[in-house]
Amino acid sequence: MAVYGKKYPFCAEEGSGLTILEAERAFQLSPDPPKVENLNEYIVMAVNGDENGFPFFLHAYEERLNRRIRGFLLREGFRNTEPDRLFDYKLACVYAMLEVLPSYDPNGGASFLTYAHHDIENAMIGQRKNEEGGSFTSLDEYKAVRKAGRLYRENHGKTREAVKAILGRLRRRLGRGPF
Repeated sequence: MAVYGKKYPFCAEEGSGLTILEAERAFQLSPDPPKVENLNEYIVMAVNGDENGFPFFLHAYEERLNRRIRGFLLREGFRNTEPDRLFDYKLACVYAMLEVLPSYDPNGGASFLTYAHHDIENAMIGQRKNEEGGSFTSLDEYKAVRKAGRLYRENHGKTREAVKAILGRLRRRLGRGPF
């Protein structure tokens, strides 16, 4: 049985932060995991108790995860992705996937990435919320405020009533104003 280790170890000096290559390739393994036809095969391995299944999955999925995070950050207005930020978002996404892995049923008809899609998105939004350091009590509250802000920006004030309605629903749900 092969012993797997990091293909690209962290080389940054203490306190200097990660390099972009370290952040991009954090989950790459050496030797390469066995090839499979589809990523879900690794998840099935993990669900069936194989401790290599999830690391194999991360090895294969990492490039796509990097693109997904970069797309999210670009929509958030970040043109350049700092290595530490990319790594923080990746860890948040991995944590979200590990949280939903035990409840995933490979025979349920959906791939793991489809099953975990919203959890991964919520992990990125939650990481963004943490970066902003606002006084939001929950991810739902933060998402509702973001939605109201997006509606307002996209319509340049034309949907003031729609924004008011969203904030009203949020106020009723929270029992207080969101700000």
